[in-house]
Amino acid sequence: MRTLLASLALAAALAVAFAGSAVAAAPPGATTLPAGSITQTGATLNGTVDPQAEATSYFFEYGTTTAYGLTTGTVGAGDGAPVDASAAVTGLTANTTYHFRLVAVNASGRTDGADMEFRTAPNPLPPTVANQRARDIVIDVARLTATVDPNGNATTVRFEWGTSTRYGNTTPEQAAGSGTAPVLMSAPLAALSPRTTYHWRTIATNAAGTVRGRDRSFTTARLLSGVSLSLSPARVRWGRGLSLGGRVSGTGVSRTPMTLQAQRLPFSSDFTEIARTTSGTDGG
Repeated sequence: MRTLLASLALAAALAVAFAGSAVAAAPPGATTLPAGSITQTGATLNGTVDPQAEATSYFFEYGTTTAYGLTTGTVGAGDGAPVDASAAVTGLTANTTYHFRLVAVNASGRTDGADMEFRTAPNPLPPTVANQRARDIVIDVARLTATVDPNGNATTVRFEWGTSTRYGNTTPEQAAGSGTAPVLMSAPLAALSPRTTYHWRTIATNAAGTVRGRDRSFTTARLLSGVSLSLSPARVRWGRGLSLGGRVSGTGVSRTPMTLQAQRLPFSSDFTEIARTTSGTDGG
């Protein structure tokens, strides 16, 4: 009898000790972490799950408000130590703010992680062209310049040019980078014809499209090779008048501005201006 009572007392003590050491069941832990890999149409949602020693699964709720409305697929998190949780979402709208949270579920209940948000990237923008200028214009050369804003996308630039708005010539393509500030671009033109009007424009291209600058034009300088002067009559009497004539030769001589200078007796002073005129269309 004493032996039986001792055995019952020992069993009761063991039951009390075991009950004291058992882990009480609890809902899982869910911690929402910042989203990553954000693009125009997708992102990766992140968090951590603590199963609390019970078989646990998780998913993410997401949407454009804290009402969410969309969920990812359910994933098992096991019943052991805390684990990382993640899910990729696609089909999002560019340049839009989304809310999301991690949800963990086990037999003891459901835990909602804190709400977090992210904003999808904006759609790429085409480049911007501005400040088109023709510089250093002389008889046969000139330099074309423009500022180009890549708007955050890798951009290339070239210039079209020619003697009409059909252009017909293109400078080599140049890289303008992928920054978000205007970049000064330039290209030299050579072997131009004197006294000729040229049309040109800037062409900038990136992944979002091609932008063409407005048509611009410039005129190269005249190429004057000589001036001849004649008198009528060839023999002038004292006190009588005379006519001066002549011709400008070279390229682009039409409507050339000219100044007539004279030096008076006794030729001790410099030449001074006495008249201004313009040549005819043929340089005469």
